[in-house]
Amino acid sequence: MYSPSTPFIDIRPAWPAITSFAVQLVQKKLTQERMVAVRLSNGLYASTSAKSVEKGVSWDDIGLTTVADVTEVLKKHQPLTWHYLIELTAPKARKRRGQVIVWKYRPPEVV
Repeated sequence: MYSPSTPFIDIRPAWPAITSFAVQLVQKKLTQERMVAVRLSNGLYASTSAKSVEKGVSWDDIGLTTVADVTEVLKKHQPLTWHYLIELTAPKARKRRGQVIVWKYRPPEVV
């Protein structure tokens, strides 16, 4: 079940075939989103030269708005990826003794 590698069409029982189909469909969509996001015109593209590799890349090379810019590109060109990223990094609010407990630290946008 949930196989990303075995073609769903080759799986005989319906339940494992359907779960594998879903996994493979999501994987295909995430790959398509990735390819769109890294196009030169969309912002998640970087290139290096021999001089820049020789010099070394440091945190000083990253601007103050880099994280915000990447966040916007992900939201625009990779909405499914962004959804899964947020779902995996931010636990849902939960009730404990009548109070709603909300995650306050490490906002998922930064993670």
